[in-house]
Amino acid sequence: LEQDKASVKESVRKVFDAAPYEDAKEAVEMFKKKWSMKYPSAVECLTEDIERCLTYYKYPYQHWLRIRTTNVVERSFKEVKRRVKGIGRFQNEESALTMVYWQLHELKWNGVSMSKEAKAILIRIKTLKIQRIAA
Repeated sequence: LEQDKASVKESVRKVFDAAPYEDAKEAVEMFKKKWSMKYPSAVECLTEDIERCLTYYKYPYQHWLRIRTTNVVERSFKEVKRRVKGIGRFQNEESALTMVYWQLHELKWNGVSMSKEAKAILIRIKTLKIQRIAA
């Protein structure tokens, strides 16, 4: 409900802002205790895969912000959108696909592995580009 929104958000924030790992686990337990009766599905959603969500604790603190907030696909599409805005209009679909493909291809991943989904999207764009050239 709307009146609990800020409080729930604060409880979740305590989980992901906690340091060290043990404090994060304690914050998860506090979240469960506080909200399980009122919002059982929210508690289940947070806790069912919490270990994977807290993986960043295995890495040096300096890397946490980047690890926690980086979404490779979102970041990639944001960069493509930025470039498209600067170009304005494309002559045809092929030129748009070419720009998108090369923009995604040239991004600096800085050691971040692409997910299977992101790789599939990149391959699909390249395939469409090749099909258009061959046609």
